[in-house]
Amino acid sequence: MKQKEKIIYLAGIIDGEGCVKPNYLIKNKNLVARCVVSNTSFELVSWLKNNFGGYIRIVKREGNRKIQYWWTLRNKEIKDLFPKIIPYLIIKKKEAIQSLSLIKICRKVTKYPY
Repeated sequence: MKQKEKIIYLAGIIDGEGCVKPNYLIKNKNLVARCVVSNTSFELVSWLKNNFGGYIRIVKREGNRKIQYWWTLRNKEIKDLFPKIIPYLIIKKKEAIQSLSLIKICRKVTKYPY
């Protein structure tokens, strides 16, 4: 799969399965951008991590529910990746643009070089 095709596919995954939002970190009192794709397919989230970076978190559910895998992007990955996928987003385009704006604002007021 070519890189442009991967970017378009990622935009579809984020539109359908993703959550793009600001997140307040209580520990260091920072507001950060966050993108999470939650899925029960480890194959999908490992493909996302291998192709675009980020982190995987395993979330075990009670009862007979399947294990969920969360692929997460933080400020640095969002700053690098979102300009490439925004043209292909439909549902989450507004949130993606706001996330990039948040990162720019936070860079000006915090010591963290996102």
